[in-house]
Amino acid sequence: MITRNRGIAITVGSLMLAGCTSSPDAPVPVVPALTVQTKTQALVHWESLSNDLADGIAQDLGSDATRLPVFIETRENSTYAASLREMLQARLARNGLVVATRADGARRLSLQTRLVAFREGRSGARVAPDSGHLQATGGTPAHEVLTTLAVVDGSNYRAQRQAIHYIDDAEAGLYRSTVSRAKTLNVVGPTRGGAR
Repeated sequence: MITRNRGIAITVGSLMLAGCTSSPDAPVPVVPALTVQTKTQALVHWESLSNDLADGIAQDLGSDATRLPVFIETRENSTYAASLREMLQARLARNGLVVATRADGARRLSLQTRLVAFREGRSGARVAPDSGHLQATGGTPAHEVLTTLAVVDGSNYRAQRQAIHYIDDAEAGLYRSTVSRAKTLNVVGPTRGGAR
């Protein structure tokens, strides 16, 4: 009995000391509930993603969807963004929207993609019990892609849909844009010995 009480006292004391070492203002990290995320590995996966985005935007616009033609603009020139743009145009047209080839007089749909690289070897390759999903092979990829399709009216976003998915790390090049966002500035000033 004494040994049991001593064990309880040691456990309670340890917990109290452990509580004293952390700041009361610091959030306590928790492991999120098990979730599943799509891993795209084929064009048909891109098409499924584009269908979801296009259907969502058409639904968000409601009866106003066919009032103006739509034009999909993007600054990205990756293989993924170019393919997705074509697939979005096809699905929007199937949904009854008029898809313009030029931005003049059309409602703007902004397509943005972002390739995000996390550290390699991060954990997360767990079997999803009773989820009905097959787990992709190869563990948790280091790369994920965020895709955003937004309806832009002037300087306002009217509707926005996003999709997040894993990709095969070896295929990251398909998602990289080759457009440089850096701007070159030519600085002109006085030279040695006075002004020009």
